[in-house]
Amino acid sequence: MRIYTFLFIIALTGTAYGQEFNERDSINREASVANNNGFALLENEEYVEAIDQFRKAIVLDPTKIIYYYNLANACLKSNNYDCALEAYAGAKLHYPNEADLYMYTGDIYQKQNKLKEAILEYDKAINLEKNDNPLKYLFYFNRGNTYLKLKNYKAAALNYTSTLNELPDYYGAYTNRGMAYYNLKRKSEACSDWQKAVKNGHAAAKQYISMYCK
Repeated sequence: MRIYTFLFIIALTGTAYGQEFNERDSINREASVANNNGFALLENEEYVEAIDQFRKAIVLDPTKIIYYYNLANACLKSNNYDCALEAYAGAKLHYPNEADLYMYTGDIYQKQNKLKEAILEYDKAINLEKNDNPLKYLFYFNRGNTYLKLKNYKAAALNYTSTLNELPDYYGAYTNRGMAYYNLKRKSEACSDWQKAVKNGHAAAKQYISMYCK
């Protein structure tokens, strides 16, 4: 009798797990549908409706990082920076070591002219960075741009140098480091950088050479 009772309990438990799995699977599919609907709306430039769908996807399945990125993208397309910050903050709760989230947060703070807050986010991104991250150069470049806005030219130049260590031909880093050097009264190094920027495809740097390197 005990044997049959034991087997009966196991069978019931197995059924309960099966039902739980099926319910979770159904919810995940519903979240995926909402995400796909949101993406279609985003492509159609229906940003408010897209935001609603991505939020629905996150409520159903808050563990998928792509849903947060899609939500943030829709928010940014509609110039709703607070909405995008909320999306990145939500993603950080589940992916606290995802360096890109901190960089994108820093980018928004920079657009809002919250420069000190931006630097803190870039610092976190750099501390979390991995050597195989293809966006690594941007962590330094964007932090350099923030320091440039703060007129901390020495810190800006150091960050542009770090950018070039990651991506040696990046003309934006040469152009902006040239600006930092010029403001540090290092004219010859500034002109050299602007020449390298032009060589690497940034024709606009010619104006700096014309204005400041004669």
